[in-house]
Amino acid sequence: STLCSCMQGLSMEDIMTEKQAIGTWVAALGAKKATPGGGAAGAVAAAIGAASGAMAAIYTTRKKDEESGVAADARALAESLNAAAVTCIKIADEDASAYAALQASWKDASMSPEDKAKVEA
Repeated sequence: STLCSCMQGLSMEDIMTEKQAIGTWVAALGAKKATPGGGAAGAVAAAIGAASGAMAAIYTTRKKDEESGVAADARALAESLNAAAVTCIKIADEDASAYAALQASWKDASMSPEDKAKVEA
């Protein structure tokens, strides 16, 4: 996907959420930059919530939890929540990629109004 001029010098990998340290990502969110934006922030917040839930679930695997039978359910829940967290991070990256494509379309004189409307949809 093509990046708009405001992100010249950056590759799509440079703006990928999963490739950045959290401090770097948060600083970028608070800067006057096109990405990350609100959609990505929401997806990252959901990922953090899911991962926190997974952490809580995995702590329910002690000996007494094994004996009561809840440990297996807790492990399954933790696995599901960890998978959801990974999906949310991918969604954050998809948000950044979609916005980059939208911005590129605004500046692309060769695109027809119909093509621009498709990108905006």
